Amino acid sequence: MAWLKAPKTNKYFWLFHFSGLGVFILINFLTRQFTRVESVEQGLISLFIVLVVNTLLCLVLRELIHRFRLVAFNTPYMWLKLGTLVFIFGFISALLITLAMGFYYIIFEYSRTFIFFMLTVYQNWLVMTLMIGIWSVVYVVISHVNAINQLQSEQQQTKLQLKEAELNHLIGQLNPHFLFNGLNNIRGLMLEDVGRARHMLTELSDLLRYSLNQPKGRLTSLRKEVEVVQAYITLAQIQYEDRLLYQEEINDALLSFKVPPMMIQLLVENALKHGFEHHDGPGTLYLGIKKQAGMLSITVRNPGSIKAAKLQNTDQAPTGLGIANIRKRLGLLFSDQASLKIKEVEGQVEVKISMPAEKREESC
Repeated sequence: MAWLKAPKTNKYFWLFHFSGLGVFILINFLTRQFTRVESVEQGLISLFIVLVVNTLLCLVLRELIHRFRLVAFNTPYMWLKLGTLVFIFGFISALLITLAMGFYYIIFEYSRTFIFFMLTVYQNWLVMTLMIGIWSVVYVVISHVNAINQLQSEQQQTKLQLKEAELNHLIGQLNPHFLFNGLNNIRGLMLEDVGRARHMLTELSDLLRYSLNQPKGRLTSLRKEVEVVQAYITLAQIQYEDRLLYQEEINDALLSFKVPPMMIQLLVENALKHGFEHHDGPGTLYLGIKKQAGMLSITVRNPGSIKAAKLQNTDQAPTGLGIANIRKRLGLLFSDQASLKIKEVEGQVEVKISMPAEKREESC
């Protein structure tokens, strides 16, 4: 019900409750039988009454614990409040148990008077207070731990949602970036060869349709990524003609592995923009993908050089939106398990990504 503050009980609560009370009541029953304080029948009735009365009281106490927020250890005077409740409920428990047993004795003619009543209440008060106190402390501690775990779980879920939102934002940058570069290339070609420009526009439309229709997951298959790259190279060769040679070195066994969507295409696009556009004469764009020591290694190499200002820290070289986008996505997806390095080797710029080799389907 909405007005109740305590969470709904479950099987774990009842297991804790009956196992805790059960041990105490069973010890009490066996002790009284061993000392012959009461008959077996009276002992069983007493056991039943103690169990029912304390179950009801513990449910009420549980509600008050949550209503007064006593599961939070930083609540002012938390232990004092809990101790006061336990003290009061211990008295109520002893009172109700003694009253119920008194009626039982009178109904079955074991006794005709309540002369013993208050004395018995005082005798049982400490025992019931101790039992309810132990129950309360254990319950509060377990509830506090569960509350912390739930809070941590919610915080983790919030972090995942924020990460997902940031990833979606980064993925959302890809199509505008890709479209901008493609349209710029077509614009430059329109005055030279209208036929080729129209063909290039058709290829660009097909690629955009593919990128828009593919699932917006965190990872996609390497096979799909390679198909996108091959289509993009076909499109780029319309512009660069014989200047662009493409070399691909990928083992077919790796095509089932998972990579961030459009990541390799961005590497290739970056290589063309920052390499071939500033390179005279023909050159080879190389794409190699290997698996080494449980890591997927993706290498893109193109003619060109890194400017002196960028050589001071090649791992952080600002080479455009594509590389910055990839760095952020790798960090969000794999933390420090993935890396992106840029270096210049014999007149060529090499970008190398190392990331965990993963075949499992992405669940996000």
